Amino acid sequence: MRHNANLYLSEEEISRRDERIAQTVACIEGLEQRFSLGIHPAKYANLLIPGDSPGIHFPGKRVFGEAWLDKKLDYLEELLLKELATAVLTGIEKRPRNDPTLRGSAWRVAEKLCVYRFAGDYPFYQDPDNDYPPPYEFDCDVAALRIGLSDLVEVVCERIEKQHMRYRLWDADAIEQLEHYLYYEVPDSDLYIEGALSTRVYGRPADVKEFLAGVADAIAELPVRELTECTFPDDYPEQVRFSDYVPPQNMTAEQIDQLYQNYLKWYEAEKRL
Repeated sequence: MRHNANLYLSEEEISRRDERIAQTVACIEGLEQRFSLGIHPAKYANLLIPGDSPGIHFPGKRVFGEAWLDKKLDYLEELLLKELATAVLTGIEKRPRNDPTLRGSAWRVAEKLCVYRFAGDYPFYQDPDNDYPPPYEFDCDVAALRIGLSDLVEVVCERIEKQHMRYRLWDADAIEQLEHYLYYEVPDSDLYIEGALSTRVYGRPADVKEFLAGVADAIAELPVRELTECTFPDDYPEQVRFSDYVPPQNMTAEQIDQLYQNYLKWYEAEKRL
């Protein structure tokens, strides 16, 4: 125990703080024991030792209660998520480009990497009537850490987008399929029963920026199976998975113009109905 660790605190406050510290350290130790990550729980435990560090003087009143602990946990959890993300992404550059884990958007790739590593017996084969995957959590107790597996997915996704994502470039065939997805239903399909485009603009056609945002939203809302966006028009490997391609805002100027002009034609046709 460091100097002034319990200053200005009641016995009850000390007990609550120390219990939370012990639970947090136990969670980190449990993560390491369960998944063999190579993290060092002692490093994190040292961050949670209350009191003034030896040889360092801080002016004014310092209280090492639960408010202090909450701030420490904010930093600790951020540090831990970064370390877990590094463990998840280790070796990703050596995976073959056709690895099913790397298919889909950066978010879905991050989900698969994290779920395979941390979620245990996750039900990948979901209800076919549900377009969204079931929730997932760490396959061990992390309640004291205040983080969930989705928090790690977010950190991993950001790194994938910045460092690892390999997008395909749009071609005429893919754009033709995209336009069908945006505006029309697919007969006899259980997945694509109506056009997916919603610009959230009413009474007028969307401008180019609004239109591209609507296209990006439609791609983000593709139905999902086994943590991967479905291909179009149905979930077969030879069809198009729009999330594999560069975001609509990054198409060539010619492609954007073609897509937008066709949208205006569709808008005028819909208005006449």
